[in-house]
Amino acid sequence: MAQICGLRPLPQVPNSCRISDEDVELLAGAKHPEPSRLLGPKFIDGHVVLRCWVSGAQSIAVASDCFLAEASDEKKDPPSEVALQQVARCPEECRWLFEAAFQLEGGDFEQFKGKWSYELRISYGGDASTTLPDPYNLGPLLPEAFLGSWAS
Repeated sequence: MAQICGLRPLPQVPNSCRISDEDVELLAGAKHPEPSRLLGPKFIDGHVVLRCWVSGAQSIAVASDCFLAEASDEKKDPPSEVALQQVARCPEECRWLFEAAFQLEGGDFEQFKGKWSYELRISYGGDASTTLPDPYNLGPLLPEAFLGSWAS
């Protein structure tokens, strides 16, 4: 089956997609009024940016079969996982915000977002690690028919 669209990893998060210092400070202080606006996959200035906050994490990689090789003419296989970069502007005692940016090729973000399946591979240091399937995709929690019956 041919891949309709994919993500090409960027070497760093473009400046136009960087999280603001105020948002970093609010997240670090557990005072952000709307963390879902910042965390998870977002489409910002023509790029897909994946951000996650994982308490105690030392490194995080995202694994997916949607990645494309770094250059469109590259003969190498695409990566199966991409390391997220630690946001250095977090306070020293809670450097748990990570992000990566991608160029979306061959598709629309809203369609792609609904179909993108990924896992976070989290290392806590030493031998401690875990894998989480997309923690920011809650999907439909209750079917529409069920909600409709409540409304009547």
